Amino acid sequence: MSRRRLLMGLGGLFMLASACAQPSPQISTAPVAGPVDLSVGREAYAALSRAEAWLAAHPTGEKEDAPAPATMPVEMDLLLPLLAGESIPHTEDALDDYHRLALALAARGQPTVFLADDRPVIWKEALLRQVVVRQKIDGQGHGFWRNPDAAASDLESTRRSTRRMVETLAFLLTLP
Repeated sequence: MSRRRLLMGLGGLFMLASACAQPSPQISTAPVAGPVDLSVGREAYAALSRAEAWLAAHPTGEKEDAPAPATMPVEMDLLLPLLAGESIPHTEDALDDYHRLALALAARGQPTVFLADDRPVIWKEALLRQVVVRQKIDGQGHGFWRNPDAAASDLESTRRSTRRMVETLAFLLTLP
């Protein structure tokens, strides 16, 4: 046997021995996702923080009035499509509809509602999600909401809509 073959044989034996000496890789389970309501709640708190930063960066220069109280709709069922992300015919400010719906559903006291297609929805999570996804983010990372019918340059309308949505988020986050 040549010296070269002997060294190759010993090298292969050494590689085999070192591979056996190493512990085998451990396979761990995938991390378990937290409850959906925790995730949505965290997103809502982040949206609330971004909106408060936006409002602080865009003061009016005068004492701001609180948003006018949202009037309750005659038929809450007309607003339920908002939970599924659908648009509905609205009156003045489409974002006020989210606030009205939050007030009406909280007054009802049931955690689940049924949409038109008989699909059950946990309304608080669905409403939080819809409010959060409608937030727009500016270049500084601050968040705001704008009435879809208002002009982009209408800062007062944007400020009013943002204050209303902050109020809505704060209300939803205090519910059990």
